Order: sequence, then C-alpha cells, then structure tokens
Amino acid sequence: MEEESLPLQEANLAAVQRIETWLGRSIDVYQTIGVETVLSSDKYRSLIAKAHKRGFEVRMLYVVLRSADLQLERVRIRVAEGGHDVPRDKVIDRRRRSFEQLAWFHDNVDKCYIYDNSTGEPQLAAEKSKQSLVLWSKLPPDMMQILRDNGVSLVDAANIMDN
Repeated sequence: MEEESLPLQEANLAAVQRIETWLGRSIDVYQTIGVETVLSSDKYRSLIAKAHKRGFEVRMLYVVLRSADLQLERVRIRVAEGGHDVPRDKVIDRRRRSFEQLAWFHDNVDKCYIYDNSTGEPQLAAEKSKQSLVLWSKLPPDMMQILRDNGVSLVDAANIMDN
C-alpha cells in the first residue's frame, strides 16, 4: 500500500480519506455501517443526511465518562499499557466539542442512546424520545450544560413515569 511509505501524518490523513470514501460508498450500496469516533468535529454530519436520503434509520450510541479527570486517567492507563498519549488540553477540548456535536447529532439521528462507562460497566444513562433526551440517570454536569446551551430538551425519566 502506498500509505505505508508515507510519513506518519500523511499516512494517517490518507487512511482517514480512504475510510471516509468507504463509508460514503457503503451507504450508496445500502450497506449498514458503524463508525467509532470521539465526535469532536462535524465531518460525519453529511453521512447522516446521505443515509437518511437512502432510507436508512440512523442510530447513535454515545459513550461518556463522568468527568474529564476520569478521561485523563483512562489515557494514563492506556499509555502505561503501551498506547498513545493525548495532551490534557486536547482531551478537555475534545470533550467539549464532542458534547457540542452530540447536540446536533441528537437532533438529526433517528435513535440516540447515551451510555455512562465510568465504572467500566456501561449503563444506559439517556435516550432520545421524540425530540427530547430522556435521562435515566445523571449525566455529567458539563455535558448537560452544553446540551442545554445547544437546544436539547432534557427530561428526567421519573417525570415521564409519573404521567
């Protein structure tokens, strides 16, 4: 493969472009796909529109940790196990941008489920119901604030059960 002889940054860019092309073509031929991302940019928004145009139901599973400190701890563990490092400021900035993107995706996907993986045992914390986000448990305060600031309606599940 040509990418193998490129400098690291160019090889990474080529790989990303190859994956984006594959994703678009997969939708063109009605192939179900899944994408794992930190969701810190809007680059997958066009895939949502394309998938809807092709008649797909678009579902999103979003995994969150209760705090940026816990995310940083997970990065430290990964590094200790031989994985790559991410600078503190990048982790915190990506977390904020990811929550901002989540607001848009919540509004534009058909189903959205948010899982809290703070304990290592993912728990359903919230899910989209009509245009609201129903909270089954407490979401991180920074996440809730950004979602509210971006127009997402947050509804406590207990309030729905009482009605």
